[in-house]
Amino acid sequence: MKKLLLLLLPMLLLTSCSIEEPEVSEDSIKDLNASFQAEGCDIVILEYFGDYGQLHITNDNENLYLLIAAEDGFALENLKLHIAEDYSGFPTVGKGNLPPGQMEINLDFSPSVQYHELVFSLEELNFGDNQKIVLAAKGDFTDGTESYASWVGDIQGPNGNWFYMNYDIQECPIVEDPCENYYSNVSSTLCTAQVDDISLLGVTNYYKNQIFLSTSLKTITGTFNPTMAELLDQIKSGSLAGEYNTVYTVDTPECGFVSFEISVLVNECL
Repeated sequence: MKKLLLLLLPMLLLTSCSIEEPEVSEDSIKDLNASFQAEGCDIVILEYFGDYGQLHITNDNENLYLLIAAEDGFALENLKLHIAEDYSGFPTVGKGNLPPGQMEINLDFSPSVQYHELVFSLEELNFGDNQKIVLAAKGDFTDGTESYASWVGDIQGPNGNWFYMNYDIQECPIVEDPCENYYSNVSSTLCTAQVDDISLLGVTNYYKNQIFLSTSLKTITGTFNPTMAELLDQIKSGSLAGEYNTVYTVDTPECGFVSFEISVLVNECL
């Protein structure tokens, strides 16, 4: 079977849709791949169910992702699938035949679908330190009149007309969130005797500067909710000692609206 390696942003957040949905052509599949972003892994492997469909496979550091997509003019009626750590994990019989009915996953689609996604937790697959898996998949496709069965993979089983494939689990570099350094909360502690000496302008600028110095913000123009005036009024009109909170929200050009929790802990003076 022909194998293609597409350097695309992977992971296909898709749901099944009926045959009445728009056909999934090669170009539209590439668009679907490109719209999906993984944690550092950027290879989508395609294997072919003959002329009837494609299997897309990729992973991040937590999950294995499979997408089965029918070719133009066909739709998926049934999928049988088995994933194992190595060949010995296939439920073969006799001299190495793999009965489709013995495969772990058996999915019927009525009505038939253009594509279907499966997500497997790598932890739950429990393959330990093994970075390779084997996968066998048999798809039943229809053109609306007749049904066609085909296996995916480039390795033929030792007995019977079945195929399987190897897949190397990718070790994905951790992708840092470019907005991560925006999320920084600010807290301070005051003595009750200091409260009367606090000015609205002074405390407002103090917290804005604390946020600006501890993040990647290029601007400190934002809004407090409740306002800093309301917060000071709560402190001065209340019992003083206690924790008082507000949220400061800034509209950033890179990450949209980001918010910072500001907490003021007022303690009795010693």
